[in-house]
Amino acid sequence: MMHWNYRIAKRLHGNDVYYTIVEAYYENDEVDMYSDDSTPLGIYGEDPEEVVRVLEMMLADAVKGPVLDLDEFDAQHPRDIEESEEDGD
Repeated sequence: MMHWNYRIAKRLHGNDVYYTIVEAYYENDEVDMYSDDSTPLGIYGEDPEEVVRVLEMMLADAVKGPVLDLDEFDAQHPRDIEESEEDGD
């Protein structure tokens, strides 16, 4: 069964490490893929209060699990990256 949540993720860029929040998608309780970390997640609401509620929900979700190392994940799933690049993503 597939499900998803928000995760704090890290990526090495040159000698610098940066952290972001991504949507992590799971298959059989293992991360199967994640949202594009080069594009910020859109946070929308019908009013300012809803935007704050969404941010609070994202934060509460993101801190539940360990930091997702995107470089490590990509190294373990090279086929997934190649398919994504072929699709133009």
